[in-house]
Amino acid sequence: MPTEVKREVAAVDGLWLHMDTPENLMVIEGIMMFDDALDVERAIDVLRVRLPERYPVFKQKPVASRNPVGGDYWVSDPDFDIHDHIVFADLGAGGDDADLQEYVSAQMSRPLDKTRPLWEVHFISNYLRGTAVLARFHHAMADGTALARVLLELTDDNPDDDLAEAENLKAPGAVNEGQRHNLLGISRRVDSLIGGEPDGMRQRLLGQVDKIDEAAGTAKDSLAHKAMSGAHSVEKLASFDTVTDVWSVAKLAPTLVDKLFVTKLPASPVRGKAGVRKAAVWSKALDLNTIKAVSKAHGATVNDVMIAALAGAIRAYTLDHGGEPTDMSTMVPVNLRPLDRPLPRELGNKFALVVLKLPISGESPEERLALTKAGMDKIKGSAEAMVTFGIIEGLGSFNAAMTQNLVGFFSSKGIGVTTNVIGPMQPRYFAGTRVQSVLGWAPSAGDQTINECIFSCDGKIRVGFKVDYDTVPDAQRLVDAFDDELKALAASAI
Repeated sequence: MPTEVKREVAAVDGLWLHMDTPENLMVIEGIMMFDDALDVERAIDVLRVRLPERYPVFKQKPVASRNPVGGDYWVSDPDFDIHDHIVFADLGAGGDDADLQEYVSAQMSRPLDKTRPLWEVHFISNYLRGTAVLARFHHAMADGTALARVLLELTDDNPDDDLAEAENLKAPGAVNEGQRHNLLGISRRVDSLIGGEPDGMRQRLLGQVDKIDEAAGTAKDSLAHKAMSGAHSVEKLASFDTVTDVWSVAKLAPTLVDKLFVTKLPASPVRGKAGVRKAAVWSKALDLNTIKAVSKAHGATVNDVMIAALAGAIRAYTLDHGGEPTDMSTMVPVNLRPLDRPLPRELGNKFALVVLKLPISGESPEERLALTKAGMDKIKGSAEAMVTFGIIEGLGSFNAAMTQNLVGFFSSKGIGVTTNVIGPMQPRYFAGTRVQSVLGWAPSAGDQTINECIFSCDGKIRVGFKVDYDTVPDAQRLVDAFDDELKALAASAI
């Protein structure tokens, strides 16, 4: 009998594997919406070719080592059947966004089965005139930007590309590596909130990532050492003359350390103890060119405008519920993978976090936009991402109880997680059907209560909120206030 092949779960992936709580599951959710009904059997064939046959983790499950001091392993599921990961749902005649939001909200509180590979895809019929697809992937498999790329790799430039690929794979010796030009095209067209410009922060950070990985693998396993190693590696990057450890960073950049270690969130109607029930809501698809025109008129970026509008929405909700509109922070993931290469077959997590202040106290939409732009510009020149990358890499080496305490400490610096994915700007097709919109949320941790996602694709952009229902029961008010904020910025741009 052949020996079973096992692959060790990387420390940082193991961090997310053991971070599930009933209140906040470590599951990344993505939705694709279609104006027409999908050919579901054809779509399942695409899933089979582009998920488990391309990335082995989609047919592997995590198992604990028999060694009491050992880690976890990915092992092939001997009973793997893709249909065990497919869910069929029907919204009923006349199903609309409210019905889809109710369905997605209910799934956000349901844990994945850890006796099987950690993913599932829901085909939801009778959504308007078409279909919606909900994908749920565990964070242990990969970070959000990587999984956004995986989700978009299910789509094609042309309606029949998936059929041509399936035919090509029938040839003797054919290897399922995907259409290389297509994968690279997706990679270059998927971006994130911070450092996306060609000479931006991420491009300057990529050369430092391997140094942090190496530091995190040394014999010195303390969090302090790994954080210090992270700080040390950014010496030239951050233009610091002398950076020897994290305390040197404290002297040279006290605001950075305040954000990571000292900052506390103020009391607010949008803050509270996280419960199990979640709610997902989203805006209508907005014309991206219109948002670009508004941002240009204000001398800002699309990102600046969208984040300022999010701050305005939270301000309006806070005032409606008798709170004081005080600035609060959100956590922003920073992708640290090169976008000019395909994803590794093993996937995994490689990202950093930065803390972004939302200018909720700003008195006008214009003031909130100016403050957002200033904050974004400051972050882009900061060493914060590399320090948090070192910390995240280091956290994986602690036991689960200590890790949860540490993650809870850092997550308390932000009300949630904000992501912005810039997808392909031309039409995309899944199993021959054109994609109408895409959304996706990162998981929360600790007592975080509001996650926001911004996703642009095919000339449209949407914002979605994932909230803790007990704390933020009127999530639709956030969407309405977000729309009002954009209208005000558009009016002042004329």
